[in-house]
Amino acid sequence: MSEETCENFFLVASEEDLRLKLFWNEKIAKAEGWQNFKAIDIDLYQIWREWESESFRRAGDPLWRALGFKGRPGEIKAHDRPPIIFDATAGFGIDSLRLLFYGGEVYSFERSQLLLKLLASGRGELLAKLPPEVSQKLSWRLIAGDACNNPTALPRPEIIYLDPMYPPRVREKGAQSKEMRVLQRMVGKGSEEEDQRLFAWAKALSPKRIIVKRPFYANPFAKNPLASIKGKLLRFEVYSYSSLEPEKFSLK
Repeated sequence: MSEETCENFFLVASEEDLRLKLFWNEKIAKAEGWQNFKAIDIDLYQIWREWESESFRRAGDPLWRALGFKGRPGEIKAHDRPPIIFDATAGFGIDSLRLLFYGGEVYSFERSQLLLKLLASGRGELLAKLPPEVSQKLSWRLIAGDACNNPTALPRPEIIYLDPMYPPRVREKGAQSKEMRVLQRMVGKGSEEEDQRLFAWAKALSPKRIIVKRPFYANPFAKNPLASIKGKLLRFEVYSYSSLEPEKFSLK
């Protein structure tokens, strides 16, 4: 076993798994009531396999539609050039994985070094377990630090994906997912000022689309979205501030 610590959280690797797992100390467990919630274990390979099932491959998926891709999820033609997508708020990497599964060339930004190591181990296991003919076509780069301070050497993105911390809502603490509460403990709950700074950075890069993930109860993130595509519990708002000719958005 090996471990790497960061304040109240630490990563543990075992000989049985290729990926790391996220644990926390007794102080955090008592404060949050997590005595029976032992660890965060994100198995990106297993999630990928579930997405490969026919039930997941449906054109009605709201994120797929927000991206503007044609056909069904996971069926981008081999000769199509993968669109460059920045995920500015990677977190546990599930949305980055979806962007990758949907055929994007993904650049994931994460400020927390511990989360970045957790994500890197999950990505490594994913690529090791996928068939070579699949993994060799994938392009997923992890970048440490605030997306607003990203290196100028990076390519210009065609799509920027934002998943800011959800705005507060009057509800019981237990209604939040434990994963979200862990994330807030590690990187903070965010603020409107921080969200607007991130949005201003995204607009300055002038991508074809900026996609913002929002809970169903929240107000629009900004004025005049190009589209708002609803799922069961959330929606994806699509914005366009490109210096290029704005594309015509279709919900087909």
